[in-house]
Amino acid sequence: MVPDEVELKYYCKLASARSHVKPHYVLDNVEFKYCIRCQQWKPVSQFLHHSRSVDGYYLYCSVCHSQHPSTKKYRESDKAKQVKLARSIRYAFTPQRKSYLEKYKKSESRHQAILRYSHSDRGRKKRQEFSRTPEGYSKILERIKRYQHTDKGKALAFRQSLSRHYSDYYRWVRDVTYRDIGHKSIAFATHHILSFNSKGKYDEFRTDIQNGICLSQELHRFITSAYSLHYVSYFYGVLSSCYGYDYSCYPIPDVSQWPIPERFINIIHIPCVSQLKLLEFIF
Repeated sequence: MVPDEVELKYYCKLASARSHVKPHYVLDNVEFKYCIRCQQWKPVSQFLHHSRSVDGYYLYCSVCHSQHPSTKKYRESDKAKQVKLARSIRYAFTPQRKSYLEKYKKSESRHQAILRYSHSDRGRKKRQEFSRTPEGYSKILERIKRYQHTDKGKALAFRQSLSRHYSDYYRWVRDVTYRDIGHKSIAFATHHILSFNSKGKYDEFRTDIQNGICLSQELHRFITSAYSLHYVSYFYGVLSSCYGYDYSCYPIPDVSQWPIPERFINIIHIPCVSQLKLLEFIF
């Protein structure tokens, strides 16, 4: 129902005579139009423009227009899809679109959307498939190299060097283990002859295979608890006799050198050295 004492707007002489065309009314500077489908008075802002109609608007409001069968059929047609694609391409090169993308790339919402996708099952699957391709593998290596030259990457490398969680250290453990006992075993430990944590004094020998020897867990606990630098000369002699290593260029700590206690001679494990040959290195 049209409220009383409102301003009516007619758009042609026959508007009042037509059953499907009703005059607009203005209330508080807002113009209203009647929708013949839902039979409600709504602001003209909720109607689509139509250049051939009497008042310049469709007979249906935008909600009813979207639900009309002919509208749904057009939306599903190939022509509508092509028109929508062409419109989106034209909009993609406008200055408004470019400015919006620049702001969106720096926004927190984009960052959160990337995190949600990367942690989803679909994101993980796509990332794994891409990493197996040559292009993906090369990009991963480039990203790692760039990260290693940043301040954060250098700090991480320093922490890893102290905590021994990096690839060169794992490779050193594998090489020393397979050289001495030929297989992995939790009963033995790889020991640095020159200390790993030497405050920069012996850092260059951390991943040198000549600076490692495989010992039983019991002997390794004793060596590390009794200051291992006292046994450097002994281990040099064992490895040079066993594998022919040359330790003339390797430093010897300025501390007194001790032999391995006799109670550990029977449990030290170096396969190519016999019990008698080990006894020759006792000072």
